Amino acid sequence: MVRVFNILVVDDQAKIREGIRSMLMGQREGLETETETASGGLEALEKIHRKRPQLVITDIRMPGMDGIALMEAVHDQYPEVRFLVVSGYDDFKYAQKAIEYGAKGYLLKPLERELLVQAVDRVIQEVELENKRRMAGSETKDVRKFLLSYLKGTGPWPDSPRYLAREYPFLEEGYVLLYLGYPGYRGEVPAGKILPQLLAGVDHILLQGPEEAVAVCSRSLVLSQARQCAEGQKMMVISVSGEYRGVGDLPRAYAQAREIYVHRFLFPDHRLLTQEEIENLRPDFTVPYRRVERIRDMLGACDEADIVAYISEIFDRKTLSSYRIGYTLALCDCVYRAVRAVEREIELKDMEETEEKEREKERRSPGSLMDFAGMREYLLALKEELLRLNCRVRQYREKYRENADMEKAIAYMKANYRRQLTLAMVSNSVSLNYAYFSNAFRKYTGMTFLEYLRDIRIAESKRLLAETDLRIGQVAEAVGYDSYKNFSRVFKEAVGVTPVDYRRGKQMRRGNAEE
Repeated sequence: MVRVFNILVVDDQAKIREGIRSMLMGQREGLETETETASGGLEALEKIHRKRPQLVITDIRMPGMDGIALMEAVHDQYPEVRFLVVSGYDDFKYAQKAIEYGAKGYLLKPLERELLVQAVDRVIQEVELENKRRMAGSETKDVRKFLLSYLKGTGPWPDSPRYLAREYPFLEEGYVLLYLGYPGYRGEVPAGKILPQLLAGVDHILLQGPEEAVAVCSRSLVLSQARQCAEGQKMMVISVSGEYRGVGDLPRAYAQAREIYVHRFLFPDHRLLTQEEIENLRPDFTVPYRRVERIRDMLGACDEADIVAYISEIFDRKTLSSYRIGYTLALCDCVYRAVRAVEREIELKDMEETEEKEREKERRSPGSLMDFAGMREYLLALKEELLRLNCRVRQYREKYRENADMEKAIAYMKANYRRQLTLAMVSNSVSLNYAYFSNAFRKYTGMTFLEYLRDIRIAESKRLLAETDLRIGQVAEAVGYDSYKNFSRVFKEAVGVTPVDYRRGKQMRRGNAEE
């Protein structure tokens, strides 16, 4: 039985709505996506009430109810609804706000199908995993498996707040939230082996999830102890929210800790991050589009060392660490788009072997920064990809120049076929070695030089025989043959009849047409 995943696309521009819908069409294995659209927040809210989609993809800026207001309205009533937000670079501060309300990601305009599908697939996987965990929780009555979803703003369990207030009274007195992650680690974070000593003697809730763990602790937690615990684990990063009070603020505490955790890319040597470490970072930024676009000009034209140095310059650590993580994310996306533009230009040309094309598809530029353990790993992957692409672009341009030389040689032959042309004359006209030109010409045209020259001359002689009253000898001379006999022989071999018979046949057909 095929399961159905409902998606609602919200945008005030019809072309964008339908474009996203078309990008998401199709059926995944065992799952079919059904996509509806809405032209604004109010229409979307009505459809959410009626349809209850699992995912809403919404623009940030819309007249009337914008994307942020829509998320606020839906969050309280239907916390299980996931959101992906769409914005331009200039709207990134709004996207950050959306992430605070539990958005599962942001997509920059103009949308790219590959990144859109990846983001949707991640949400689908999260929903499916949550469903499995919910079923397991129903069987074991382990309520902790529901609480993490409540913190993330996606919890389907309406009794979470009452349960938390009853079981953990310290939440009303004040608490901080610790977000524990292993960047680049795939699997369940072994928090149970790491945090017990840190949390000993402290009122807390420890919640385990896929690839993350969350600990909600009373204010008595000493941050110096948390830092010491984190520094003892080389692969682990802990982020700590500010102080909150009351069960209702738990989702906000989680969102803040999660946002702080994403800033780990800016602090590779830190194992514990707090709000104080990022609060002075600049939230507003301008992506250096022109500098990024220069990468396209460098590929195929610069030495590898120059490209590596330029990437290091663009991703200058001092510059990155002066802005909120939004600047780094937007910069990575801008670089991705520039590199993909070069890749597409090459992909449009026919590759000689399908197998090689498939290999190239697997070696595309790094996409999301979030797929990497840290900035160092991302930059290593980006530089490796750019060096590979630099070699490919150089090969492509060399091939393009060779093709241009062949077209120039053909044009020279068509303009001078009446002369006694030789291969040496034509190769000299394009400044290529005689032997190299001969092989390249055959590869490009599928014919030898003499065969191609013969076809040019025969095509022109057929025109002269059909449209003029020139004698056969004059036609032969006009197309570059030194004798009537030689021309007649070549003509019959190529056309199947003699020049005289060819002209007679043309005249008869013309006479019949006139009658």
